[in-house]
Amino acid sequence: MSNMNSANELEFFLTPQFSEQTESETVAATRGYFEVGTIAAYLLRGVIYRQDNAALWNSLIEQQGKVQDFVLKLGVKLVVDDNEGYAYLRSLTEEEMPDIRHFPPKLMTRRQLSFNVSFLLLLLRHKLVEFDSESNGDTRLVLSATTLSDLIQTYYGNRSNEVRLQNQIEAMINKVVELGFLKPLQDKKSKGEKYYEVKRILKAYFDAQTIADFKEKLLSYQQLIGQKDND
Repeated sequence: MSNMNSANELEFFLTPQFSEQTESETVAATRGYFEVGTIAAYLLRGVIYRQDNAALWNSLIEQQGKVQDFVLKLGVKLVVDDNEGYAYLRSLTEEEMPDIRHFPPKLMTRRQLSFNVSFLLLLLRHKLVEFDSESNGDTRLVLSATTLSDLIQTYYGNRSNEVRLQNQIEAMINKVVELGFLKPLQDKKSKGEKYYEVKRILKAYFDAQTIADFKEKLLSYQQLIGQKDND
């Protein structure tokens, strides 16, 4: 993953993404130390979170300079946010490109997002801002599927086809899960209700200026939603 240049465009690695930990990885985690190449391999698969694997995170922090040098050879840059507890890779800018004769092939591709998915990501980012101002130190924002649905429906005025709207909302949530910004919580279910953790990596994709302009963007989004409903 990499930084986002607009509200509807993201970068993703061309390599497939995996979420389940293999047996060998579990054994490595118990040893409490990861080599530089192994850390880079995890980063190439996606975001590393401190809360998910403390041993991997500590190994990354201890060898941050070496990991940075390693991934630079691949044409990407390591970004670590120790306050938020996540690390990821992004593409090098032209100014950051090393002075070498041959560049490695691009590992990341830019993917256009739909309007609805972009809109939900912006809503979730704003929820993180509200949560951080009221959380009393808690860092995990957890929302139920019902809460997510209600949040989205607030901005969709035309509900003439409720079934269609619910299907659309479910598709939006599933896509955001696929992108890695929502994590389904399998151990937190109540009477069939699903719960999701909003991943803090969203803060790396929406900067402070974007959030400052949220109300203005939200107004334009509402107008566009209305046009789509009328169509």
